Amino acid sequence: MLSLRSKKPKGQLPPEPRGWPFIGNLFHMLMNRPAHVWIHRSMEDMQTKIGCFRFARVHLITVTSSEIAREVLREKDEALADRSESYSRNLISHGYKEVIFSSYGESWKLMKKMMITKLMSPTMLSKTLDDRTLEADNIVTYVFNLSLSGSINEVG
Repeated sequence: MLSLRSKKPKGQLPPEPRGWPFIGNLFHMLMNRPAHVWIHRSMEDMQTKIGCFRFARVHLITVTSSEIAREVLREKDEALADRSESYSRNLISHGYKEVIFSSYGESWKLMKKMMITKLMSPTMLSKTLDDRTLEADNIVTYVFNLSLSGSINEVG
């Protein structure tokens, strides 16, 4: 994945299992499926309730304590809300000008407010109900036809 700029993590990160250069713990995760079981086992081995796993240049902070999770989600939410920049997201969103891909900040808050007040208002939702219902019916019909033709494989 290409990055517009490399961001070094600020501050001290929680303990992490030893990883490979460049790819971090990605190899370990792929070799120890399912990944969530491996993550929990690694955290038990490290004897910690908060840990860090590195997948290439992305740091994944995991929490197994409800008290720590509550603190993270209630008090540190803005620190974790931002998204890393990438070349592909920049192209798709025309310079991060869409709510889904833009970075957390004043611009994102304004876009979210406009989306909620204008696009998700009861008036607009009732105006688009027929179109949304028709599209949902089309998707269900499409998936049903794929299942009849044998094009869908069961995953799991």
